[in-house]
Amino acid sequence: MDKVKESFFSRQSIHLWIYFIGLCLLVISMPTSRTGISIAQILLGANWLAEGQFKKKFSILFNNKAALAFISIFFLSVIGLAWSSNPSMGVSSVLKTNLPILTLTLIIVTSPALDIKKSRMVLFFFIGSVLLVSFIGLFLQLYYTNIGFRDLTLFASHLYVSIMLIMAAFFLPWLVKQISDKKYWFFISILLSIWMIIFLLMLRSLSGLISLFFVMAFLTVYVIIYNKSIVLKSVLGLLFVGFSIISVWGIIYMYNITYYDKNDEDAFLIEKYTKAGTPYFHDLSNPLRENGNLVYINIAEEELKKAWEERSELKYFGKTHAGTNLRDVLFRYMSSKGLLKKDKEHVYMLNDDDISAIENGITNHLYKNWPGILARIHHTMSGIHDYRNTNDPMPSTLTQRVDLWKGSFNAFQERPIIGWGTGEIYNAVVFGLENNQSGLRGYEKKPHNQYLVYLIRLGVIGLIAFIALYTYTIIKSKAYKFLAFNVFLVAFAANMLGNNPIEAQYGQTLFVFFTLFFCFIYPKSLEKEKNFSEKNINKN
Repeated sequence: MDKVKESFFSRQSIHLWIYFIGLCLLVISMPTSRTGISIAQILLGANWLAEGQFKKKFSILFNNKAALAFISIFFLSVIGLAWSSNPSMGVSSVLKTNLPILTLTLIIVTSPALDIKKSRMVLFFFIGSVLLVSFIGLFLQLYYTNIGFRDLTLFASHLYVSIMLIMAAFFLPWLVKQISDKKYWFFISILLSIWMIIFLLMLRSLSGLISLFFVMAFLTVYVIIYNKSIVLKSVLGLLFVGFSIISVWGIIYMYNITYYDKNDEDAFLIEKYTKAGTPYFHDLSNPLRENGNLVYINIAEEELKKAWEERSELKYFGKTHAGTNLRDVLFRYMSSKGLLKKDKEHVYMLNDDDISAIENGITNHLYKNWPGILARIHHTMSGIHDYRNTNDPMPSTLTQRVDLWKGSFNAFQERPIIGWGTGEIYNAVVFGLENNQSGLRGYEKKPHNQYLVYLIRLGVIGLIAFIALYTYTIIKSKAYKFLAFNVFLVAFAANMLGNNPIEAQYGQTLFVFFTLFFCFIYPKSLEKEKNFSEKNINKN
């Protein structure tokens, strides 16, 4: 008994527990706290330093080729400082953000292996934290009716939480299957996973939906290749093909109903005076439409303002509950209903539900009865149609991304081989937007595409080097053998098409940690468990 106590309270054991607690705090903080992420990394770093044995640790590191390859990704950005005209920006932003590639790899690779229970516990803490965030979001949705979908994730951007929801939804059944053969636990895990996917839909994240689609495609192919059941392969394949066809048809349908060509009729819709004799105002230079109807025609501002403020406590020139300009929302909503004359008479044609919808920032009457994700897709399709006709990127976040991608690609073409250098991303994108005469000229934005970020920063050579080093890391460590890692990788790779997650603390920490977890932590735990089992067999 004394020997057990001595072992438990030994210095090595204490450091191992602090290491485990640090990892748990890190994963709990990923969807909940930027400060928690920083504290966890400080705790892990301080524990690693206090543990000492640096000669042994660096020997372990330098003998681990997979770890050295992964750390080299950090040094790609360091090398990029050499030809940057703004190295101070590179050091203060890029290297600071990418530092976990160096520090977490050093700490995790050279720390003692966790036992398999603790490794799995780390994953459970992550899943539990993501679930907690989703339940808080549900509470906000139910009890705060005016809250926007982007505000359902209080602690981190919905863009990063979307990736975490996909990961957690697929990790949970995978993990439960390993630790229990009882069907009711697996059934509960499936229900919780379904809930997380439902919450993903509530967040209306298009990049999250794209990631989900790619993960579903990957899992379908995985089952078809590795499962022996012909029936399961056939059913799953047909379901996925059917789902894909319905999704494509739905997107095309949404696109078609956002706009009906009424150009020949527009001239006959212009009125000069209201019934009360008030002159109408028309802005024919603004082509914005709702359900095919021009928005900025037949506007009797004075009558409209008076009639609106008689029906609502919100000011006509004020904001909706969603923070948007009420006047513009009113114009768009009335046009969506076919109320082409914006005057006193037509404001009184709106019912109380319409008034409430406008107060909440809803721009189209169709959205009142649609699930939020359908409204988001319809709004995006409408933005794409407006963008095609006007070249104005502002109608939706997707059209803004398209303009950013065009500008970013233009910047890449200017310096395609080794890029602009670390710290030059904003200058490069501004250059590209100016060259393209984009409507986003003057904005300092990143490309919203991680692959374009690498192409701009380090050119073709840099992107190839990044992909090669990362691929070597996962092949050498054999992380690709874990289904959960492949789900994470597919979700992340798809998300990087429409975002640059590695450029922010939440995304960077998520990417680095789960790469390290499946490349080093989990394999070492499995090896430790295997060795322990073999020792017990030999003893017996």
